[in-house]
Amino acid sequence: MSEEKKTYSMVGQVTIGTDEYRDLIESLADMTAEYKAEESKAWERYRKITTLEAKLKEMQVYKDYVTEKCLDSFRLWKMEKEEENA
Repeated sequence: MSEEKKTYSMVGQVTIGTDEYRDLIESLADMTAEYKAEESKAWERYRKITTLEAKLKEMQVYKDYVTEKCLDSFRLWKMEKEEENA
């Protein structure tokens, strides 16, 4: 947190009760906790997406390999099966 002194254009005094002050402080604490929880969820989603993208790339490489190596064999097998059924 910054230790520099802030200067404001309007200087005055506001008086609030201790109950209202406590509500403001508790509200700030609640909102900070909620923000941190949502930020944590967002990072978890980011990590999951990154992992899934890496797996998707790996599966694409695997698909390309299988397509290249097995497509001719599959076509031959399919034609043989069609001839057997004909």
